[in-house]
Amino acid sequence: IRFWLYWPGLFIYFARRPRARVLIHDGANHVLLVKGLWKRWFNDDGWSLPGGGIARSERPVEGAVRELEEELGVKVSSKRLVLLGESTIREYGLHYRAYFFELVLPQNIHLRLQPKEIAEAKWLEARKLTRASLNPEVRYALQVWRAHGALLQ
Repeated sequence: IRFWLYWPGLFIYFARRPRARVLIHDGANHVLLVKGLWKRWFNDDGWSLPGGGIARSERPVEGAVRELEEELGVKVSSKRLVLLGESTIREYGLHYRAYFFELVLPQNIHLRLQPKEIAEAKWLEARKLTRASLNPEVRYALQVWRAHGALLQ
């Protein structure tokens, strides 16, 4: 019921505002994924990438840097982010333009999760992730990452 009550507002918000997502990995085969609080509205327990909306005055990379600091408490230079690609993502009957970036961080980095947005963050082995546990944006980012040969076989 919540979905249908919020859907008109979500449609307007997502349709007009591009998103930035960051695939964070440890340089090997582990990726940092998050579970957002808002996904609970949809009874979705899947993993997502950190990131969020890009402000009108921001370039996609600037939005990614800002979102990393807001959601995870991680400050990085925009020069450390590598553009993986961009795609239209379809999820919950909505679609939005998303820019995907890659970032290498050590697993022992201190995270300060934004409690109003992020319920959990966890390093997971990319090879063991199942399709069912990932939302479309994570599947896209992993596919592009693998295509570039970054994921160890």
